[in-house]
Amino acid sequence: PNTALPGVLLSVSKVIAAMRWWSFLMVVAAFVALAAPKAEAAIEELPVARVIRQINFRPSGGSRPAGGRPAGGRPGGGSGGSGCVCNHVVFCAVDLDKISQSCTLPDGSPGACCPQNTLAALTPGPGQGDDKIFSAAQVAVRLPSFDISQMGNALSEGLTLRSRTQQIEQNLMQNSLFLPRDSPAAHHLRVFTVSPQAKAMNQRASAIYAASRGLMTNLNLPSQTAGFSLRTVQVGGTSLQDMCPQDPSCNSRSKYRTADGSCNNPNNPTWGMSNTPVQRILPPTYDDGVFAPRSKATDGSILPNVRQIVNQILIDLDKPDDIYTSSVMQWAQFLDHDFAHIPFPSLESGEGIQCCPEGQEVTGELRHPLCLPINVTGDPFYGPRGSNCMNFVRSMFAVGTGSSCTFGFAEQLNQLTHWIDASSVYGSTEDEQRALRTFNNGLLKTSGANLLPINPNQGGECEAMGRGALCFIAGGSRRIPLLLILKSYSYIPTFTHSHISIFPHSDTVLSYMQIKPPI
Repeated sequence: PNTALPGVLLSVSKVIAAMRWWSFLMVVAAFVALAAPKAEAAIEELPVARVIRQINFRPSGGSRPAGGRPAGGRPGGGSGGSGCVCNHVVFCAVDLDKISQSCTLPDGSPGACCPQNTLAALTPGPGQGDDKIFSAAQVAVRLPSFDISQMGNALSEGLTLRSRTQQIEQNLMQNSLFLPRDSPAAHHLRVFTVSPQAKAMNQRASAIYAASRGLMTNLNLPSQTAGFSLRTVQVGGTSLQDMCPQDPSCNSRSKYRTADGSCNNPNNPTWGMSNTPVQRILPPTYDDGVFAPRSKATDGSILPNVRQIVNQILIDLDKPDDIYTSSVMQWAQFLDHDFAHIPFPSLESGEGIQCCPEGQEVTGELRHPLCLPINVTGDPFYGPRGSNCMNFVRSMFAVGTGSSCTFGFAEQLNQLTHWIDASSVYGSTEDEQRALRTFNNGLLKTSGANLLPINPNQGGECEAMGRGALCFIAGGSRRIPLLLILKSYSYIPTFTHSHISIFPHSDTVLSYMQIKPPI
């Protein structure tokens, strides 16, 4: 480590105080990511090219793709004599093996010649569409008229779901059927925290989706369209209306961001709010139209085993990048941890849900309703170890707020703010933010040597005590330490926030809010 770095940071403190620390952090991260023997070669490469460069365009020579518009082709989603449909590589990522040529987009950024049967052929080129957020994936279906007041039996499915689930979980605990705390699945589960708000949302949503399945049965709706047609029926005004979350209350005069990401868009105050559904790009394809996981392909055949697919396409190769360090991946993961976390549920006792005791799939009354284990029979790794089942539990659910709280197909929950707003540092709820603040001159809490603060709730899901250590705490929902270098990204903005705060303000709340980064 460069021991002069702290002195450098101190010497530029006044400069940092005059700018948003998020911009500063971006510069630091970019510098670290490019710190490699051939860093000078990366200067000519635009950020998008870093993704495209991972595609093996070269037959054997080892040089990077030349770029530029392909002969006979035209960029921006069109095609010419060469048959090139030039677009961002993400639009044809499913056909990476068919991409053999790079191209240049109208704005000068690098693109890829996508096969014409991919999404790129149907997607407007850059600058040809609009800048609005895409509308939610949906299918227009007419719902037969019915009286919701006469659907009491169906709605009671939602009201009784919680009690049934509690009974199942009590039986599981009595039979000691939960994840062993030293198992890989249990360790993975304890990497993440689930907020009380997320747990409450999951219970609300689960009840509404259980009632949706009951309505589908009572109304004799076809599974292909039931989930979409029921989306037109609001939960408000039914016996389940108390399950609906309330719309956020926005202060139009506030010039600061909310902790939970609400009210950033005055016309759509729930956009980006924590503990709300993730947005779909494509409509869901549940087996029963509402909740049951998909099991069949479009031709009616059984979907291939996911473990077999993984074994075929994810090959472990020792092939270090000759330009970029692993910090590029870590920075991308830090950003991912800022705007997305779809958590897994656990038993009310905090223990993990066990779907594969002794490597065998559990069946009958002791099977948790959220179990979705993966069959690994004959697997080259698990087979010799006598295991036919890999533990897997379905993720948690969410519903919309207010008038957006409807029956219909299940939506998954994102317990973080959907904005890139440093919520991994500050938290995604008011409770999380309060736990990290000193309420003195806008400072964030720290521990010795200006490190991240120590979690006051040691023990339980904090595994550090078993090693004679303590757990840190930060705004993100991934437990610390997840990865040392990854969480160092949380330390940098925390240190910088506190460093800027050495310039006190008469209003400690104003001081704190002024330092927080903009979206």
